[in-house]
Amino acid sequence: MIIDLPTSLDFKLSGLCYLNLSFSRVLRLLWHLDESKVQAWDDDGSATSEYWEAAQEPLATAVTLLHQACEFLIKGLICEVSPYLLIFQSPNSWPSGCSTKNISFSEYRTVDAQDLVKIANTVCEKRLPEKFFTLFERLRRDRNKLTHTAKSGVVIIHVDILKDILNTYSFLVHSADWVEQRRNYLSNNYETIVYSSDHINCYYAWELQKVASLLSPSEVKKFFGYYKKQRAYICPACDCTEEFKVAYLKPNKPDSVSLSCIVCGESTPVIRKSCKYCKGNVLSKSNVCLLCGSPNEILKL
Repeated sequence: MIIDLPTSLDFKLSGLCYLNLSFSRVLRLLWHLDESKVQAWDDDGSATSEYWEAAQEPLATAVTLLHQACEFLIKGLICEVSPYLLIFQSPNSWPSGCSTKNISFSEYRTVDAQDLVKIANTVCEKRLPEKFFTLFERLRRDRNKLTHTAKSGVVIIHVDILKDILNTYSFLVHSADWVEQRRNYLSNNYETIVYSSDHINCYYAWELQKVASLLSPSEVKKFFGYYKKQRAYICPACDCTEEFKVAYLKPNKPDSVSLSCIVCGESTPVIRKSCKYCKGNVLSKSNVCLLCGSPNEILKL
């Protein structure tokens, strides 16, 4: 008997973990670039170019993690039908003694990555689109070059990896909730065990703004669910510092009295009144302008 059979959820959770690790690897590189304030002194862009050239190895790791995430997420889809579909080769090539004793699923050779999409599209009710197949094949070829060749010739662009990660999530998880999924990962990963989650909102606000700055308005809407050109406000519900404006009027109308924050996920009632210090007209219940952060006089109720 085959024991220790993986479930669809097992593969999905592992795939999401690898997806987040890949995303974090790229964001860490962007964070160092921001911390150096390179834009203030790199007049000709040469230092920035050298930085990304030197960062090819960690970017290659991000590609490898992303490819592994794709494999696990596709296997999760196949497992919804049956985990036995992942076993490769004919029975005469199975582990010795498998017909007389229990052997773990991990001892069996599983199907090659290049066959996963074909299997999924054959046995699953919902087929993966051609666009994903193209993406996965490119990742598979790049990953093979990076891991099997000393000089691969692959030049990795950080923005491309971020887009591939977000598209992978969109294709394989069939959901537009990356913002919530990423927030949950950051709030519950290994770092919060030894430190705390107190810094998460500010970091995630920086992360969202950084990635959004590298994407087109349509991509931001697709992956993060808000309009890039819409005016953003300070969220009165979370502990983000004032430099991070991550809350938006919902609906986006002149008389809206509610802000929705993409970092903490909370909806907060606001007061529509002109600020004394800027052109803003969205104030918190404590009468603080949520555009410039300035406290106004206390309202008389």
